Amino acid sequence: MKRTSLVLSLALSLTGCPDVEKYATDAELPPLDLAMVLDAGGLQDVGRSDGQLVDSSDLGAPDVGPTDASLFDAENASDDASLRSDSGIELDQGLVSVDQGTIVPEECEVTFLATLPVSTTEDAEIFIAGQGLGVAEWEPDLVDLRMTRSDGSAQLVVTLGHLSRVTYKYTRGGWPTVESTLQCAEIDNRSVVVDCAGGSVLIQDVILGWTDGCL
Repeated sequence: MKRTSLVLSLALSLTGCPDVEKYATDAELPPLDLAMVLDAGGLQDVGRSDGQLVDSSDLGAPDVGPTDASLFDAENASDDASLRSDSGIELDQGLVSVDQGTIVPEECEVTFLATLPVSTTEDAEIFIAGQGLGVAEWEPDLVDLRMTRSDGSAQLVVTLGHLSRVTYKYTRGGWPTVESTLQCAEIDNRSVVVDCAGGSVLIQDVILGWTDGCL
């Protein structure tokens, strides 16, 4: 027993008494500096309530809200701010954008100008019948599509949308008097795509004959 006590006394004299403050509990530690960042190992103090450090690689991407530059005040925006350069987007000023940001009208005036056969009588009424004209389709004597006669031609002005497709024929008021070849044979429907990029559009046609012209 005496030998054991002697060994303990010798050990204490060599090492000294333990530093009890070194082994204090977490509650006795000074508050952790939340601004501290440890470069080694990618550890960051992210302000956990328990004072522990977490690995920054475990954190998700930060939620960054829109910057001031990305905010748009619609109330103070000018009318021109509503224009966009995206291809094919309809705008609120009656305009539509096409390739490379060029702005063209959403619709435009389209003039149909038809040269008539010399056999056409002066009192004959000329009409356009078809589809894509914004009225009843394929009516051979529609008042809205009655053309204006002038010398040896007939003309009609309508408003159509940009890039709209029109399929049509000329008539004298009925299908028995629809346009034809010189030999009075049936012809295919005419077709055109309206391009408003240049403003108003002029469509010029030549009517060769009428189906009743060879009777």
